[in-house]
Amino acid sequence: MLQNAGIIDPDDIEDYIVYDGYKTLFETLESKLSNEVIDEVKKSGLRGRGGEGYNTGLKWESVAK
Repeated sequence: MLQNAGIIDPDDIEDYIVYDGYKTLFETLESKLSNEVIDEVKKSGLRGRGGEGYNTGLKWESVAK
C-alpha cells in the first residue's frame, strides 16, 4: 500500500494514475457490465458513511434504474 510513498505527489491525481492508480477500477469498468459491478458492490457489504450506513450497492442499483 505504501510502495509509492514519497514517489507520487499526493496533490496530483495525474501522477497517481501514471503509477497505476485506479488501474483495477479502469479494468473493471472496461470489462464488466454495470449490473455486474453493482452486484459485486452489493456482495462486498460496502456501506455509506451517512448516519444510516445504507448499502452502497443498493443505492447504486436504485440510481441505475
